[in-house]
Amino acid sequence: MNNQIIFIDDSGDPGLKKGSSHYFVIACVVFENESESALAAAIMNAYKARLGWSNKTEFKFNKTQKKHILGVFRQLENARFKVVASLIKKSALDQKIKPNALYNETIRDTLLLCEPRSAKVRLDGHSGHNYMKHAIAYFRQSVNIDERKIIDFRFVDSSKNVLIQLADLVAGSVLRSTKLNKSDNKLFLEALKDKEIQIKLIE
Repeated sequence: MNNQIIFIDDSGDPGLKKGSSHYFVIACVVFENESESALAAAIMNAYKARLGWSNKTEFKFNKTQKKHILGVFRQLENARFKVVASLIKKSALDQKIKPNALYNETIRDTLLLCEPRSAKVRLDGHSGHNYMKHAIAYFRQSVNIDERKIIDFRFVDSSKNVLIQLADLVAGSVLRSTKLNKSDNKLFLEALKDKEIQIKLIE
C-alpha cells in the first residue's frame, strides 16, 4: 500500500492573552503517496532556484513576497494534494485552555479530518525535545483509532523540508482569509482553487 504523507504547520498563535491573534490555524497538506510529494518538492525547489535563492532560504507566508507565494501555488497547479485545515475563532473558546493543549487538540482534530491511513506525518519541529516526545505519544494514541493509522510521526526542521514550507504558506493563506480589511484576503486561497480544500471553522 502507498503511504499517505501529511505535512502540518500553523498560523496565528494558540495563546489567549491580550495581543494574541484572533484566529488560530492548523493546516495539513495531504499527499496520497510519496511520489506525489516528491514531485511537489521538486517543483518548489526548482522555483526557488529560478528565484536565485539558496536551498536554506525558506518560503514563509509572513516573510515571502506576495508574488512569490502566488508563484509557488501556480507552479504547483499540476501537483496532486489536498488541503485540510482548522480555523479557530479563539473568542469562542474556553478561556482557561492552555496554549499547548489548544495546539495539540487542534492538530489531533485536523488530522482526524484528513482520515489518515498508513500515513506519515511531518510537523514543523520548532518546539523543545520534551514537548515533541510527549506530543508524538499523544498523537499516536489519539489518532490511531478504527481504520486510521499513523505509521510514522516526526517533527522536522522546516529549513530542510520545502513541503513544511508549503504547509506554512497554506496555513498563512487560511489565516489571511480572515483579514476582511485586507484587499488580498481571498487572493491566496483562490490561487489554490484547483485543489480539494476542506476548512473547518470553529466559532
